[in-house]
Amino acid sequence: MPTEDVTGPQVANLAAKLLALNIKLTPPQLIKIIVETAERTHDGWRNLIRPKEAVEVVSGTGRLRLIRAGGSWR
Repeated sequence: MPTEDVTGPQVANLAAKLLALNIKLTPPQLIKIIVETAERTHDGWRNLIRPKEAVEVVSGTGRLRLIRAGGSWR
């Protein structure tokens, strides 16, 4: 299966898990969390999602702190 066929479902799955932890997250907040916890590959062509890190951010146990203008993303 080509990579582009599986990336959409993987990101949607991660977004659903993050929403299960915090139903108040907005689409822009979900995107920010997923993008900022992703890791760029060594060749620079791809970003790999890191579900564990994204879940840790939303659950409050992660090291990454995401704040939007006007307050916390929580």
